[in-house]
Amino acid sequence: NVLKSETFGQTDIGGRANNEDAFAIHRDNNLLVVADGMGGHQNGEMASATACQSLAAGAAVAPASFDSTEEAKIWLCQALQNAHQAVVELNNNDSGLQRMGTTATLSLLQGSKLLVAWVGDSRVYRLRRLQQLGGVALDLVNDDHVVKYELWRGGHLSNDEWNSYRRGYTSNVITRSLGSAQKLDVDFREVEIAAGDVILSCSDGLNNSLTDDQLIGILSSGKSAQLIVEEL
Repeated sequence: NVLKSETFGQTDIGGRANNEDAFAIHRDNNLLVVADGMGGHQNGEMASATACQSLAAGAAVAPASFDSTEEAKIWLCQALQNAHQAVVELNNNDSGLQRMGTTATLSLLQGSKLLVAWVGDSRVYRLRRLQQLGGVALDLVNDDHVVKYELWRGGHLSNDEWNSYRRGYTSNVITRSLGSAQKLDVDFREVEIAAGDVILSCSDGLNNSLTDDQLIGILSSGKSAQLIVEEL
């Protein structure tokens, strides 16, 4: 199945002195990139911009289509590794800048699947209309790479404790980012998508500002992608 998509994106500085978020849309609206920089002052901006530039370069020379989910997964994960190296090189130069890093989340529409590869805590949501029940369901596709996630993955937090955290205000130390000194560990997830689904990819500034109910109300409005984003 080939699903057509309508896509729109924007960033908002919020209460910060500078905007460390960056985003991009590639491959005929089928590839979304969200990066949230860190490092203070202009460093975060530089890290997220560098990651997006690297990912754009990779998207420009990628195959026009992927023959399988596995092939797409390999490309997405390698693209993040390449972006990681680009930010590492920034940290290794002699500019005198403080150490910088960035989250990065890639969301690729591949047939009737959404493929997500990510590092950090920039999220992807899927809103789906429940035909039989007449309601909607908001699903968080990926997990935040924060201390509590690593504790849950290691069996030190229960599923209930982790799910409670995922629904709350996400304030925690990020454990994975592009530009970090250690080897990059990229996570990957795939979910089914169908006509009428709404996909939201965002940095934590958005999901920390709105409740799930507020997100559902906006995403399920039936408005155009641009109007939905502007309302968010």
